[in-house]
Amino acid sequence: PDAFALVLLDLMLPGALDGRQLRRCQLEDPRLAPVPTIVVTGTETDRGERASLDPDAWLDKPFRFDDLLTLVRRYVVSEASPM
Repeated sequence: PDAFALVLLDLMLPGALDGRQLRRCQLEDPRLAPVPTIVVTGTETDRGERASLDPDAWLDKPFRFDDLLTLVRRYVVSEASPM
């Protein structure tokens, strides 16, 4: 967790784990659970599932780059910025 400040997670990941499974694994790991996570998806997701994934933010595709940048700035503080 000290190596990254944010997870940008697409629910439709290819491979053995999809984004939902990855997020559930993240939430179960006490070291990874506090890392802010922005979920990105182009699929319809009901409120219950969204709530169970407990993301810090949610972006539905298509989204504007400015919207993504605003969220990233909210959760990632530049090392040069005073805290």
